[in-house]
Amino acid sequence: MRLRRHLERYPTDEQELTGDLSADIYLVDFDRDRQRATQAAEEIHAADLDAAIFAVSAQSAPDSIIQAMRCGCSEYIWSSPLIATSC
Repeated sequence: MRLRRHLERYPTDEQELTGDLSADIYLVDFDRDRQRATQAAEEIHAADLDAAIFAVSAQSAPDSIIQAMRCGCSEYIWSSPLIATSC
């Protein structure tokens, strides 16, 4: 399994996604910006049909899960939102 890189932000155009997309698994944060996450998942899916795209979100509503699956995600990981706490 190859995990190639962590993107600090979503690519803003198609040119940024046309590079080396050879990872086996992509984790896409659907909480940060759902519209851009949907677009990124669609573009990754179109460029690399063999990759597994996992949507990660604190949303567990059926509509959210269906939206992620329709844009090319093969799995939906529900996670509680990260909350910063002081020690």
